[in-house]
Amino acid sequence: MAEAIRARGEIGLAEEERNVTAAIINESITPDAILNSLEELHDTLAPSGTVLYTRTPVIQRQIFDAGVSPADFDRRFLGTRSPAVLLNFLPKSVLFTPHSDQIGYVPPLTNQTSFDITPIAAHRPKKPDEGQGYPEFPATVIRFNPDHKLYETVSEGGIGTHVTGDSRTPYYAASTKPKDGFHPGYDRIAYSPSFSYDSETGLIQANNDNAAGVAATIVALSALKKIADARRIGLNEMRFGVVFPDGEEGLPEASAYFGREARRIAHRIPPEDLPEYFVDVDGHEYTPQEISAYEATGTTPTAPNVEIPTKPPVPPPPAAVPPPVAAPSPITKPSQPTPEKTVPPAPTIALTIS
Repeated sequence: MAEAIRARGEIGLAEEERNVTAAIINESITPDAILNSLEELHDTLAPSGTVLYTRTPVIQRQIFDAGVSPADFDRRFLGTRSPAVLLNFLPKSVLFTPHSDQIGYVPPLTNQTSFDITPIAAHRPKKPDEGQGYPEFPATVIRFNPDHKLYETVSEGGIGTHVTGDSRTPYYAASTKPKDGFHPGYDRIAYSPSFSYDSETGLIQANNDNAAGVAATIVALSALKKIADARRIGLNEMRFGVVFPDGEEGLPEASAYFGREARRIAHRIPPEDLPEYFVDVDGHEYTPQEISAYEATGTTPTAPNVEIPTKPPVPPPPAAVPPPVAAPSPITKPSQPTPEKTVPPAPTIALTIS
């Protein structure tokens, strides 16, 4: 009897803990929290190789605002150029790795206002409509200032694409330029569209790769910190860590170049301290048409050969046996379903978690 009472008490405590955890998640992971984090990260350009002086200060501030101790933050994990949190004690069971850089380009040494540029990632412009040329997309050139240890905007313009046979060559057309021209040694070019959120549809139109993955991880961290506090344990006791690798973007034709910083980190962690699981959190952009296609078919036009798992269809109920003619069943009015409570749409952020 005593054991049964104790078991019921433990079940009750577990149920209470689950309820507290659910309440914290619902209160912490909100559209406003995601939007505030995402927009600031989005507006901080970070072409590959620049994260230490661009997004790292933003990530650091947002993590501290989430309640994480400064002692748990490392600006240069294992001597790399990637920030990390909760990794001062190894090993961890799970390591989350949302990359913090974005696609970038390198200009030549020139004083011209329009010139071809070198991608340091895959240049894959979307195919234009029939009879139309490739459009130009808003872009910004940032330059490293060694005196202030930061990148500064030196030019605004657009990135377009030249077509020569089967080749697609990117170019930059400058609306403004620095007096001394452009320098490949310390100038980087990144797409810089405006951040737009439609509260009616919940759709964000922006350059979300991979500000979305970073924002989702930071907002989740804020919830996990509150859950740890509620359970009266340290965040480190949850046995997970996060690193935000720079250098993810690279030329896919050269495997040693693509994802180079994450590979460097994995090699620098002692084999006995490697986590059981790596979880990549990577956000990408989809058009409204692609999102509709995903919801309808489970695939997207940009990845038509990738099947997205869906739940198997529920088999129809067996046909009812007709009642005897002599004793027909009374006709009853079907019950009305309880109306669902409506909630405002959350921002649409397409995340690939693998």
